[in-house]
Amino acid sequence: MAGSMDFSLSSLAFNPSAVDFSLKAMADKDGIDVAAKESDGIDNELYTRPRIYSNNVTRPVLYEHAADMVDAMELEDGMRAFAIVSGNFVFGDVLEAWVLEKGIRFKTLTIQTLSMSQENIDSLRRIRNVHGDRLRRLRIALSDYFYSHERKVREGRNTPALVPYLYRTLDDGDGVLDVAYASVHTKIITFETTDGLKCVVDGSANLRSSRNLEQFRVECDAELFDWIEGFTDRIFDAYSTMGKSVRGGKLWQSVRQQAR
Repeated sequence: MAGSMDFSLSSLAFNPSAVDFSLKAMADKDGIDVAAKESDGIDNELYTRPRIYSNNVTRPVLYEHAADMVDAMELEDGMRAFAIVSGNFVFGDVLEAWVLEKGIRFKTLTIQTLSMSQENIDSLRRIRNVHGDRLRRLRIALSDYFYSHERKVREGRNTPALVPYLYRTLDDGDGVLDVAYASVHTKIITFETTDGLKCVVDGSANLRSSRNLEQFRVECDAELFDWIEGFTDRIFDAYSTMGKSVRGGKLWQSVRQQAR
């Protein structure tokens, strides 16, 4: 029939010896030494075998606290780590642990999150104190949901309004801090260290603890870093509240009034 499509499969499709799916075969393909006793007993299958990654995914993938994970992780170019974390794990604590426990120093730090807590803001203040003038840029993109709920003190709550608290705590008047509010639900941290390492941290959790099981990933990859920073630049071009009393409009005026 004219125009008909041929959906027949090649002779290899049902040849049980066409693809070897064993652990040994996959290890041979990727140059990994696997002892015979580690064989999984799977000699072949019908599908293309997946790649085995060696030494770039953390083996202990369950962490309760941020310090536990940071202690087990060394940041280096090309590394990648994935973890499932408990409800006690505070995403924002990872940054402070890297700085205080591992001696990491940020040249730039960009945070995208739906929301954050007073403790997260205080943690970023401690990070700023350690860095001095080595931190050239600190950008925080928060959701408009966070802005609408945290620009004023809510009745019956003892904590301060977090929008003005953020500016009072983190803005030293040196042009390092930039804050934007937009319709974001992303939870991504990008940073470049003072020795040029570019890393991306992302996961399901906001900076504060959610009391839920969450996933968490770290990848030191310059190309990924540059791509994420590129679209983040556009968020700040459109929604930055720093030094834009005309462009920032009513939002910035409201923030300044609440901060007094």
